[in-house]
Amino acid sequence: MKKFAAIHFISGESIDLYEDTFIETVNNISGSDNFYTQVMFSGSLFEEDFSMKKVNPSKPKLGLLGMFSDSDFFTVDEVKKVYYKSSSIHSINFY
Repeated sequence: MKKFAAIHFISGESIDLYEDTFIETVNNISGSDNFYTQVMFSGSLFEEDFSMKKVNPSKPKLGLLGMFSDSDFFTVDEVKKVYYKSSSIHSINFY
């Protein structure tokens, strides 16, 4: 599958995103007596049933930037073992 982007973190770590990479973004939602998260997006960026059109129809790169800008945490692991804080992103390179 074709490489779409590389995410670079403040720590120096990088993650490559391919067109079929699974991504899940979540937002923190807290009430007066509990903490939990709400999933904003879950799937591959270019799935036929999703196809980035719901994020930004004409500019998928801007859609991805908006998705990360508007989320608190994200994972690129379908097993969901590691979540990254979205604010720890230093830069995103697109290919």
